[in-house]
Amino acid sequence: MPLVRSLTVPRPCGQKMVSSDSSWVWAALRSPGSGHRRRCGPLDGDGNLVGGDDVAAQARATLENIGAILEAAGATFADVLKVIVYLTDIGDRAAINPVRQEFFGDSRPCSTLIGINELVVPGMKVEIEAIAGISS
Repeated sequence: MPLVRSLTVPRPCGQKMVSSDSSWVWAALRSPGSGHRRRCGPLDGDGNLVGGDDVAAQARATLENIGAILEAAGATFADVLKVIVYLTDIGDRAAINPVRQEFFGDSRPCSTLIGINELVVPGMKVEIEAIAGISS
């Protein structure tokens, strides 16, 4: 699959894949050379955690990163078909839902929420994986 690159997305989000048959964009996906999917988190261009202990601020930073990937692929949040949200505290769902609505507007992609004990970056409370469909 060809890669979509966005200079504004932090390296931990990895490379972004677009399928050669132009049906799918994985908006948060591969670590370079590993072949494993990766999710986007609240990290700046230097890989530093954004948002401190505020899960809503972390969700906003994460969705901004995903938005940059989507834009680089010629897509928008309206093109997202499915999201998987990983939270270290399932109770934070109420705090991130208004942030999601800011980015997705009236779009309602399929969604899965997974509670997880911890994420790779210390202090990270949320990671989001998004799959978008784009036309050729």
